[in-house]
Amino acid sequence: MKSSKETARVSKPLPGLGLSTARTAHRDVADRLRHAIVSGVLPSGTHLIQVELAQTMNVSVTPVREALRELENEGLVDFDPFRGATVHAVTLDELEEIYELRRVLVPLAIRERISTITDEQLDEAERVAKRMTLRMSDSEWVDANRELHTILDGAPRQPHLRSFLRRLSDISALYVGFSVQNDPERRRRARDDHRALIAAYRTRNADAVTAIMLRHLSDTAAVVAAALHDRADASAAGVNAI
Repeated sequence: MKSSKETARVSKPLPGLGLSTARTAHRDVADRLRHAIVSGVLPSGTHLIQVELAQTMNVSVTPVREALRELENEGLVDFDPFRGATVHAVTLDELEEIYELRRVLVPLAIRERISTITDEQLDEAERVAKRMTLRMSDSEWVDANRELHTILDGAPRQPHLRSFLRRLSDISALYVGFSVQNDPERRRRARDDHRALIAAYRTRNADAVTAIMLRHLSDTAAVVAAALHDRADASAAGVNAI
């Protein structure tokens, strides 16, 4: 029998998730949770209680459980045998590792993509880039950013490289969201980079595309690193003040 405290926790809706209209597939639940995580509605370390999530999104626990496992595979959710599921925490060490790996691997993908991307795909990339306004929500920006880079970065024929890049891109969504939340000018610089990337691809200039992409990645990493340092300093100051 549930305690009154547990019942109160279950009945409390979580913010920003909305109701799910998909009764069977876990895809809708995974998409809603992903949006909430990368936009900061569900901050790093948030305890994700399956019953609460199911009630909030008007689904059974099964698609929630499946969605959490999918998000775990993407690196957005962590499972602990004692605490259960929590939103993956961004850290400076992981940031440095993820972006160092991307700086090494992305140029390999560009080298192949420069010869396979079509004018039609570049037109589609341009349409996505134009949708990325400075006023759209964080989750919408991150989603559009993923869509744009999926077109531009492509899917390398090498299966291991493709798998590595997909994993790194999934985890990077947290850091991209963190960057646009902490630097009001980050979107403007990213928008300029996206336009320059598309233009460089149209000329099939691999060196130019690589240089722009590396600068783009480094900008995101620098913004997030600064924000994490500030957060750590603020936390330390708070502890010392006690």
